[in-house]
Amino acid sequence: MGQLLATAIARVKKRPLKNTILVLPITSLSDYAHLGPWIDHVTRRTSDRLLIILSSPLFQPKAGINPIQSWIPMERLISFVYMRASSVAIAANRILMQIDVVLYSGKDTITSGLEKEKTFAWDRVFAPTIAEEYFPRWIPNIHRSLLRDSNGATAPNNTATSGWEGSQPRHAVVALGGTFDHLHVGHKILLSMAAWITERKIIVGITDDSLLTKKSNREVLESIDLRMGSVRRFLELFRPDIEYEVVPISDVYGPTGSDPDIQALVVSKETLSGSQSIAKLRHERGLPALETYVIEVISSDGTEGLVGEQDAEKLRTAKMSSSYIRQWIVEQSRK
Repeated sequence: MGQLLATAIARVKKRPLKNTILVLPITSLSDYAHLGPWIDHVTRRTSDRLLIILSSPLFQPKAGINPIQSWIPMERLISFVYMRASSVAIAANRILMQIDVVLYSGKDTITSGLEKEKTFAWDRVFAPTIAEEYFPRWIPNIHRSLLRDSNGATAPNNTATSGWEGSQPRHAVVALGGTFDHLHVGHKILLSMAAWITERKIIVGITDDSLLTKKSNREVLESIDLRMGSVRRFLELFRPDIEYEVVPISDVYGPTGSDPDIQALVVSKETLSGSQSIAKLRHERGLPALETYVIEVISSDGTEGLVGEQDAEKLRTAKMSSSYIRQWIVEQSRK
């Protein structure tokens, strides 16, 4: 009887939780490999939605790190977290599992969108620390589990900040574009980095339905309204303090072909050629040149490895592709 009870308890403990939060203290943009096992563990325990909060004074406006100067290490950190969680979710065949990574400075500023999450049906909060400064104020109301590393130690607490004085911290208006079908972690990396360097306004061009007639498995392609809504909701979570202009586009240019206020353009390696076309058109029209930022991790076919990640082969299994997701949906419908 005792053995049966122990087995039943073990099964309950292993049963996935539906919606979880993982709070990770960030002390450096270059030292984060130790976060991997925690991300793996919590992702395995989650079935539907995982919200990962990267918490650090480094993200404080003005007092924290300079967003433009920290573009490369910040992209690597956010990509690492997304790819690590996505790899585990893919391996568990949880292709549609929602994974969101947000920043928290301890001041309820950059990610004050977290306040709207307090009414969501969260099952548990995981964290390697109990220090209250790392948590949004409503999180203590949720059951918490303390994470420890293999040596039994919790996360360090020695974060230093640098400040923005004497340098350009952000661009006033930043633009990017894409299809954004079945919003996945690759899209979220792109949107996060664009929002990270935006001061006032972000413009997102969403490819109109009329240009997507040749897409594979078009019957499960999301409508323009659904895709625009998904992009807006994510940005409201990641950076609720800026203005969003999410618009349909019917060519590669969109607002970048006419808006003189745009200062920067964020693209993936696959869309870099489009940025060159945009630069040519703006020059011909006498518009200011754009600073171009390239996201290295996003791949159209899911074969790109993660910048700075040693285990590239493992990351190739995390297919950040809308076409892959559509194919998976079609295959599931046939079962």
